[in-house]
Amino acid sequence: MKRDLRTLGHPLFLISLSLLILNDWVLKTAWSHPITGKLSDFAGLFAFPFFFSALFPAYRKGVHLASVLLFVWWKSPLADSFIATFQAWSIPMHRTPDYTDLIALLSVGFSYYLFRSEWRVVLPKLALGILLAVSSFSFLATSVAPHYRYMAMVPMLQIYHFNFSKRELIYRLNMVQLKRVQRLEYGHLDFNQEKNGFYYPDTSQTMVVLIDYESVKDQDSVKYESAASKFLIVGDSLHSQIVLQEIKLDVVPLHQGKAEEWSVTQFEKQIIRKIEKY
Repeated sequence: MKRDLRTLGHPLFLISLSLLILNDWVLKTAWSHPITGKLSDFAGLFAFPFFFSALFPAYRKGVHLASVLLFVWWKSPLADSFIATFQAWSIPMHRTPDYTDLIALLSVGFSYYLFRSEWRVVLPKLALGILLAVSSFSFLATSVAPHYRYMAMVPMLQIYHFNFSKRELIYRLNMVQLKRVQRLEYGHLDFNQEKNGFYYPDTSQTMVVLIDYESVKDQDSVKYESAASKFLIVGDSLHSQIVLQEIKLDVVPLHQGKAEEWSVTQFEKQIIRKIEKY
């Protein structure tokens, strides 16, 4: 079967592949946000069918249709058992079940109609060979999440001071956490009434906890515990502190060797700084 590798020189394919790699290996680790999740979907759904259409041009229509069906399956609960099998083998396969991601299927249409475009860069054979290898690697790495390499809770002692009351601190923390729930790309967090927190449906880990001030106002210290951190809230009517006791080390490829510093920085960015600015 004759391949049409010249089409891989199409500028939009090169741009989408570059965005996919940049997003998965740099942006997602530096800036976890719904935009980075959607960017991978849009870039990947253009590059993936375009790439395999270049390998099998006679099956261009089938490749694009299969890409649509595969993505819908991947984002649905039907893929849960498949992913769980790989995770049981310690293969860090990851996906976010969010049906709003289906809007990225528009990229498949663009890929289909632009594939026959003569607008392309002429690449030498060596460059095409490298492009084939990089493309294959990037499609695999999109599912095997590089930004979740190793996680563990470790002891920590870090104290953050605030010039407002413990009541105000708890109020601000709750508001910051509610805003986090609204913007998380994870999509489908469920609420645990007993723990007064939000968690992933497929795990028992509580990701965001809300504190009922009236039930804890007489306590000298209020304990906060989630899957990402454990800390105490102490203070009075004038001042308050957060005493960080444990934190989840999140080792990512760009931050190996300084996992503790990276994790504390992320905690301060997502919790402490937003409390101060609220």
